[in-house]
Amino acid sequence: MDARIDLVSMGADQTPDLLITNAGGLVAGDVQSDLAHARHALGIDEIRVVMHTDCQLHGLDDDSFLASIEAETGHRPSWSPGGFESLETELRAGIGRLRDEPLLSGVALRGFILDVTTRQLEEVGFAG
Repeated sequence: MDARIDLVSMGADQTPDLLITNAGGLVAGDVQSDLAHARHALGIDEIRVVMHTDCQLHGLDDDSFLASIEAETGHRPSWSPGGFESLETELRAGIGRLRDEPLLSGVALRGFILDVTTRQLEEVGFAG
């Protein structure tokens, strides 16, 4: 979702068959269903989750953010912004949610953190 990021030119070793971008690189409901669809309709056999440094969701306090939207608009969103404290922890949690998704059985899962300053991708290992 961040316009600073072009994964193909920033060191991705090949052009992806499918690229889904979203706020924070978070693995949440819609992303999981999109990936399950890609697995079964398009035959995707590898998923790479990429989060990045200098992300606006890193350190975001969800309640304060929602309260500020409510103060501005008069309406409190029903969704969670997804603020998180640690890129690695959130990345591993997202990969874990994908690993636990039965509709993605057999898909290779990899996680990366992109440094937006150096434009380097660093793979983050996870147990499993």
